[in-house]
Amino acid sequence: MDPDRRLVRFAKSGNTAAFGSLVRKYRDPVLSLAYDYLHDYELAKDVAQDTFVKAFRHINEFREQSFFSTWLYRIVVNTALDARKSQKRRKAERGLFKEKTAEPSVQAPAEPFLNLDDSVIQALNRLSENQYTVLVLRYFNDLSVREIAGILECSENTVRIHLHRAMQKLQAELRRGKKKR
Repeated sequence: MDPDRRLVRFAKSGNTAAFGSLVRKYRDPVLSLAYDYLHDYELAKDVAQDTFVKAFRHINEFREQSFFSTWLYRIVVNTALDARKSQKRRKAERGLFKEKTAEPSVQAPAEPFLNLDDSVIQALNRLSENQYTVLVLRYFNDLSVREIAGILECSENTVRIHLHRAMQKLQAELRRGKKKR
């Protein structure tokens, strides 16, 4: 049983304190996931805030057929993807990972990307949205294939395929980058 079920039910009945408890519990994981997508702390904070606003507004639409965390992470992923697309349109010449900075209070989500080589960053920028999404969820957020499938509302096999293709593309891009040197 979902450990958050009781809080969700109270929140559905209008108990804002119960929803506040959910926000406190998931604030850091939501911010971390948003940062993993965007690599921009300020934008990640906006996405995290938008995620909780959307969750609060739509809590009554949560059917409780999955864990609350799965539903919430789906909102984060969708909100972050929208922000990422918007960011790409505004800054077409600049890669998503160029700014390798993080607010001191958010060292955990920043660490995996701060140590990446520029060739890896460029290769990550060339992945499709699906490949990038499953890679971030699996390797930077340590979610299982089953959890990712729940978040993305697809089969576990689809997740495995995207992961496999992402790794193939990363390897090919890195090989191509080495040949250019």
